[in-house]
Amino acid sequence: MAIQGALLIPSIVPGILLAIGLFFVLAAQHLVGTLFGVLVGHAVLAIPVACIVLLPALARFDWNQVQAARSLGANWARAIGGIIVPQLQISLLSATLMAFLTSLDESVISIFVASGQNSTLPKLMFLSLRDQIDPTIAAISTLWTAIVVVAVLIVSLRQKS
Repeated sequence: MAIQGALLIPSIVPGILLAIGLFFVLAAQHLVGTLFGVLVGHAVLAIPVACIVLLPALARFDWNQVQAARSLGANWARAIGGIIVPQLQISLLSATLMAFLTSLDESVISIFVASGQNSTLPKLMFLSLRDQIDPTIAAISTLWTAIVVVAVLIVSLRQKS
C-alpha cells in the first residue's frame, strides 16, 4: 500500500511544483537539458497514470497460474511472456497509451528540463505559439485529430464485427 501511495504522489502534486522540484534535482546532478533528464521528467508523470490503469488489473490477476507454471519448470521469462502478458495485454496497452498521451500533453516539465536538441514537441509548440503565429501548429493539431478519429473508427468497426 505504501508503494502504491509513493507511485501515485506525482499525480497529486501540481505540475508546476513538480517541474520546479525536478529542475533542482536534475540541476544538482547536471542532467538539465539532457535526454535522460527529459525521460526522467516524463516518466515521473507517466508512472502514476500507468499505475492507475494497471493496479486494478493486477488485483484481479490469478497469481496461482504463475506458481503452477513455475512448479512445472517454466522460468520467470516464460511465465511472464506466456501467462502474465497475454492476460494483462489490454491493461498493458491501455497503460502504455495513457502514459504516452500524458507525456505528449506535458509542456511544463519540458520547459524546465529540456533544451536544445532534447526539446519535445509540446514545448516547441508552446514556445512557437508564444513567440509567433505559425501554421505548423495547426497542421500538427489537425494531424493528431485525424489520427484519433481514425483510431476511434477502427475500434468501433472492430467491435461491430
